Amino acid sequence: MNAYKALSASSLIALSSKDPLLTAFELSWELRRLSFCEAEFRAEYQEMRTATQDFATSLIDHARTSRELEIMLNYNPEGAPWEPGERQTLERLKMAIKYKQKRFVAHPNVQQLLASIWYDGLPGFRRKSMVKQLLEVIKLGSLFPIYSLIYMIAPNFSESSLHEEALR
Repeated sequence: MNAYKALSASSLIALSSKDPLLTAFELSWELRRLSFCEAEFRAEYQEMRTATQDFATSLIDHARTSRELEIMLNYNPEGAPWEPGERQTLERLKMAIKYKQKRFVAHPNVQQLLASIWYDGLPGFRRKSMVKQLLEVIKLGSLFPIYSLIYMIAPNFSESSLHEEALR
């Protein structure tokens, strides 16, 4: 028990780990497993798990810009470093979902980044009224078959490249 208390200390994770997010996620998952196995210490394990989840979430707070947040969430230790302009893989976000890090995934900065990715091809969509949003969706929905056909016939045509993201 004392060993896990020491391991779950945020200062130890930050200072001793090459990848603090991965360490926090894995430790949180291990503490979750232990809380189910050792019922007499469930409360203590849950408390330590909450502390490690809070640490991982607090790392998001230290990202000052959306670019820093993108770099954090797209970090892949096995792959090449992510560069702005490349397709976002969101490896750390996928890992957070895998390890059931709800606070990390629900963090406002993460949600804002996801919304900006989701609405990437529709500038100003979220600021429009409900009626204008509905009209935009109807317009895109009705033009989608035409854009798909153009893309199949001429994938390098400018109109098809504008709507390539919609086809993915």
